[in-house]
Amino acid sequence: MSRVQLNNDVNTNNNNNKILLTDAEICNFIETGYHIIPIEKDYSQSHHDRIGDSIVNMWNLNGQSQFKSGNNIYPAVPELSTILHSPHFAGAVESILGEEYVLHAHRALHVAKIDQSFHQDTPEGHGPYRLHRPKFIMVMYYPYGSTFEMGPTAILPNGSYLQVNPDERVALGKSQGKLLGLTETKLNTLKTGQAFAVMIHFHIWHRGTKRLIEEFTKEHPARPMVKFQFFTTHIPTKPTWNHNPKFLPFPNATLTNPMLNVWRSIYTWMKGGKIYNNSILNAHDDDKKVIPIRAPVKVRTIDQLLYLFNMKETYTEKERIGAAYAIGAALHDDNQDISYSRKAKIFEMLKEIMITDYSKNMMPETRKEWMAVDNGDRQIALHRATIWALAESGDAAIPILLPLLRHKSFPVASRAAIAIGEGIETVNLNIVKEIGTLMERLQIAVEQGGKPINERTGKVVSDEDMKNMWRRSIKLSSKYYKFDFTIRKESLGISLVSQAIWGIAQRIVYNKNEKCAEKLIDICLKYISQDNVYLTTTTRQNMCYALLTFAKANFIMSNEQQNAIYTAMESISKTDDDRYTMATAYYVLHYLNSWKMLEEAEKKGEDLAILQRFQNQHELKMVEMRWCPITHGGAPF
Repeated sequence: MSRVQLNNDVNTNNNNNKILLTDAEICNFIETGYHIIPIEKDYSQSHHDRIGDSIVNMWNLNGQSQFKSGNNIYPAVPELSTILHSPHFAGAVESILGEEYVLHAHRALHVAKIDQSFHQDTPEGHGPYRLHRPKFIMVMYYPYGSTFEMGPTAILPNGSYLQVNPDERVALGKSQGKLLGLTETKLNTLKTGQAFAVMIHFHIWHRGTKRLIEEFTKEHPARPMVKFQFFTTHIPTKPTWNHNPKFLPFPNATLTNPMLNVWRSIYTWMKGGKIYNNSILNAHDDDKKVIPIRAPVKVRTIDQLLYLFNMKETYTEKERIGAAYAIGAALHDDNQDISYSRKAKIFEMLKEIMITDYSKNMMPETRKEWMAVDNGDRQIALHRATIWALAESGDAAIPILLPLLRHKSFPVASRAAIAIGEGIETVNLNIVKEIGTLMERLQIAVEQGGKPINERTGKVVSDEDMKNMWRRSIKLSSKYYKFDFTIRKESLGISLVSQAIWGIAQRIVYNKNEKCAEKLIDICLKYISQDNVYLTTTTRQNMCYALLTFAKANFIMSNEQQNAIYTAMESISKTDDDRYTMATAYYVLHYLNSWKMLEEAEKKGEDLAILQRFQNQHELKMVEMRWCPITHGGAPF
């Protein structure tokens, strides 16, 4: 199938007035995990007040303190579109995610009710492994602002890349900042009538705080907050913000700060370059040279980093994550500072960590708590850090990771898949085939494990309840909270591998590898059917994300595949039982139809740029604002 080539000035989120972020603002977002969007510069407060009034009036009409609109808050208050497409708002999102970002179907209205504990959100479609690179972001919009008395949102800056060990979770609460060595910041305004929006890294630690004044007054009105999620379908090829090639990233960072390794890596990835040997290579910079960056002082040798990495008792997660990124950069093919034999020994060490089940060394009660809270596969710090070390080493880790996809332990194989999905630089058919084989092994294992027993009733779980259970297995919210752990970890493995598949799809498009695309699309189509009761919601969402990546880039290999995707997406869009799989299907259909329309226009010699702008501004907006038929007051999310 021929592909339409468009002018680079034409993008999905067309807004010629967008105010992009600066290099300094990008670095601050990477470091702190948040950015205040000055939307007061785009609209007067009266405009924000009208939006806030529309939301509050809906509460009154429903006779509830909170209108349970959930995902339908956007079509319910269409004026929100003016905020999402305003110059500073759209410019901030594009600066982080790139021109081809997508508005996720999950959005929500929140009000200040209780003092929550600090927590990290997980994007819909993702398992327990939290992403460091900003592929997902959230934006919280406060039309009335939020004074201290109105119950502002609280965050823990500088903690987006940190998690807590499973055996520490029992200690979590409002004091979690102390556990992570972070300080709470409340996003409050000095007075009401100061609308603002804050863009946050998806995994920043945050919590809602309680409203201190019960009555709604002019000085302290209701505090509606509308949350939006956005994601990108592509790997960056160039800076998408107001970039100065001579800018020195993180100039104020302490050179011995272990997180500097993480920040530099993410900044370079966002630029479309790669990091190695304490340098940045980026073909898009004006002088097209290797530009040295302010590398940390060599206070630690590779042996010291490895020792720190392996410490199981006294460490901070900042140090371990920082060491992981430094080790990964040292292992990269482009780094010649370490010999091949030395790299091989380090890879073997990392492999040994990957295949070790540390839960067996825990005390029984700790192990029980870990499995209950974390599905048995939300890895302890050493596993998490190892994944990032291997991902940071790029293709150099593939000889280690590829055999691990065949490992008899599904948690081990799943960890390897995540590392490949995040770190792979060059995709080949063998990798795609191995991923497909792992998916087959996982599904067979789940099916052979048999259906679990409902401990409440003592009966075998029905097909319908099986579907509901698997679809929400990661949420831990069902009445089937306790069932065969072996089955759970295998079902979770399918979800984790599907997350890796989406990452591989993005790299395939980046590499322009048509043969791999064809093979991976077949895998996605195989594991997307809602009739398969063993497939989790997460799995099916990720398969749709991967198909969206291909469709958005016009990377469908044949008419047969295009028709197969169209048929699957059309079915999902009409009858699916998961709202996010359904919504993503609408996006896929939109782009398939759009490319077909543009191809016909190209044959007729029509102006493609005009057609594309019309499509983006009108048809895409209708998809974004569609009313979700599954969302209702009893199930707002």
